Amino acid sequence: TAVDRWETVAFQNIAHGHPDQPPGFPPKRRVALGGGRFVCGDHRDTASIQGALFSGRRCAHQVRAHLDGSRGAGAAS
Repeated sequence: TAVDRWETVAFQNIAHGHPDQPPGFPPKRRVALGGGRFVCGDHRDTASIQGALFSGRRCAHQVRAHLDGSRGAGAAS
């Protein structure tokens, strides 16, 4: 194929270019830290753009649930 004929132009080693994910790394680390604190990013999922996006989505759902719960608790008292 055409790809087999490609030639490497340069190779760049970027230290700390993505989160360390050794074998056994648990994907989908929690995004709700408690106390109304939330965190998202590729370090909470897989070290990729997809992981960052998916983590952001999970975090948004957690924030929304937290806010909805806070409003519900305030309305009940």
